[in-house]
Amino acid sequence: MYAMQFSINLSGLGARHYPAVSAVAEQHGFTAIWMPEHLIFPVDMPPMYSYTEDGYPPMNSRVPTFDPWVVLGAVASMTSTIKLGTGVYILPLRHPIKAARSVVTLDRMSNGRVLFGIGVGWMSDGEDFSNRGRRTDEMIELMRKLWSDEVIEHRGEFYDIPPVYFEPKPVKGADGIPIIVGGTSPAALKRAGTIGDGWTHHRQIRQGDRNEYLDRDFDELEQHITTIRRHREEAERTGPFEIVAGMGNEPSSISRAADLGVTMYTIGPQVAGLRGTKDQFAEWIETTGADTITAWSGDGAVS
Repeated sequence: MYAMQFSINLSGLGARHYPAVSAVAEQHGFTAIWMPEHLIFPVDMPPMYSYTEDGYPPMNSRVPTFDPWVVLGAVASMTSTIKLGTGVYILPLRHPIKAARSVVTLDRMSNGRVLFGIGVGWMSDGEDFSNRGRRTDEMIELMRKLWSDEVIEHRGEFYDIPPVYFEPKPVKGADGIPIIVGGTSPAALKRAGTIGDGWTHHRQIRQGDRNEYLDRDFDELEQHITTIRRHREEAERTGPFEIVAGMGNEPSSISRAADLGVTMYTIGPQVAGLRGTKDQFAEWIETTGADTITAWSGDGAVS
């Protein structure tokens, strides 16, 4: 059995505290951190969210959001090994060249530690909502050209780029920036399997006791992983593939996720609401978080 790695979700932590808390997480065995991202929220949230029963998102319109490249750049300066993930970056709201420049800059500043988690988003944020999936697919193709080819030229449905240079390239070469696709829609699962380097799961938020729905959550996770693997086989894709999921901090859930093939398990502090202090997060990492990682034996069970 492989040794499953652990990442941490710091949602609810003030952005200025990410560097210091990430350094604590690195010290206590976490492999990666995830930085959430949104550009803007409307005053009245539309009922378009895919992961709740009523379609309304769990956050309110005033939740603070930050530029992940600025925050993760600061994290990179205070850490040396922990990977820096966007969880997830709404790619079709940007131009692919601008996005590619931001990502490769962090890659260089961190010596190749970026996990580029991307998604298409769940609501219209000012860009054409109807073609966001097709644009995302083309953006991924173009960004990989920018990161690998000496001279880049692209003629696509949405982007027309004459011959250009794009430097520098990623620290670890053409495949050095893994693209981790988020989402559970059929299109997202296909995107992950056919062109992604990994997939990050987003768990359904259900009303009532979470334990009541745990078996259903794991059944859905297994179905999603099976679908992605089928897409990979049909596309004749081989090689490493990251499967990121968080199904709670309980040892039994961690073991079940490992059995399904999850390669990176995400856990996080249990702080009330959407905000928490730096000390609360650091204390959780030093106790519960570190204990969980230490207890993980790597053979599919938590001792």
